[in-house]
Amino acid sequence: MLTARVDARLREWLKLMHTLVLPALEKEQTFWNLNRARSFLDPETKEELFQYYQYRAAMKWDLTIKLAAETGWGFSTRWFAQEGPSMHDFKSIRTLSIVPVDLNAFMCINMRILASFYEIFGDFKRKDEYYARYQKMKLAMKTFIGMRLMEFGLFFVDFLDQGLKE
Repeated sequence: MLTARVDARLREWLKLMHTLVLPALEKEQTFWNLNRARSFLDPETKEELFQYYQYRAAMKWDLTIKLAAETGWGFSTRWFAQEGPSMHDFKSIRTLSIVPVDLNAFMCINMRILASFYEIFGDFKRKDEYYARYQKMKLAMKTFIGMRLMEFGLFFVDFLDQGLKE
């Protein structure tokens, strides 16, 4: 009797997942894929690697604030100068000189997760589509940005203005 009840609950959950949750997850992924303004191409294959924002000097401060908020890290001290007289000062915010490792890493893993979900539901066309996107972005993150996954699962953060990695 317990097995039948668990089976019924699992089927209800899978139906909910397929009809409500999966479309919401895909909508979020599509938002992040579409709301970027500039493409970067692989110099050898001329294929799109992934996209970044196009910056304008007149909107630099506004954009700096938006970028910090968009990463999900809010205004932790990671965005501020780490030394000197303006250390940890809000005026020293420098999101434009930090490669957005976090957002790209989250987007990359979300593509793999969506591929897994579509495989579970038997939509192999969409599974293959998301898995190909995942592979492409993972390669781009390793080659274009020069990101290296450390052995304990953290990415280095590149500081464009200092040539440093954290």
